[in-house]
Amino acid sequence: MSKITVGLTGGIASGKSLVFREWLKLGAIGVDCDLISREVVLPGTNGLKKVVRAFGERVLNPDRTLNRGILGKIIFSDKRMRAALESALHPIIIAEITKRIKESGPGLVVVDIPLLHEANLERLVDKVVLVWANQKVRIARLKKRNQLNLKEARQRIAAQWPLSRKKKMAHYIINNSGSAASTLKQARALFRQLKNNA
Repeated sequence: MSKITVGLTGGIASGKSLVFREWLKLGAIGVDCDLISREVVLPGTNGLKKVVRAFGERVLNPDRTLNRGILGKIIFSDKRMRAALESALHPIIIAEITKRIKESGPGLVVVDIPLLHEANLERLVDKVVLVWANQKVRIARLKKRNQLNLKEARQRIAAQWPLSRKKKMAHYIINNSGSAASTLKQARALFRQLKNNA
């Protein structure tokens, strides 16, 4: 079996994680970019040092771990601050993603990568799958999941490309505006289709 690398993308609270977990259960090799982004800012890492240099000690907890809540409030309310964070961390994250894709064996490799298009990483994957959900659903999920108010939820959605733009660049689309059961049914069918092409 050859290798096919699939970029699984979407927007915040569109439901990528649901599809990603299901594909791992079905046997896909996973590269989780959210996990990588957390690993590169663990205490003692070069990534965390860069974040502290850019934002100061205010983004640290008393135990010297990164306070993601404080950092989130800073970067989602100021485009310049968000750009500073991306400049500090994206090269480290991209290098790790590339390494893990190369090290993966044959089969279907799924890369859960929210900022696939924003970071110009299409070159890393063979196919792009967009997990789509309408904005009303995404706002409701964000408010519940992240304990955000309406303004904060909208800010986080606005920080990424609109899903309408990403739709035009996707090879496949999974609609996650409805039930989880409906989404999983679509995910399983697409997984079989992609695996047959690997």
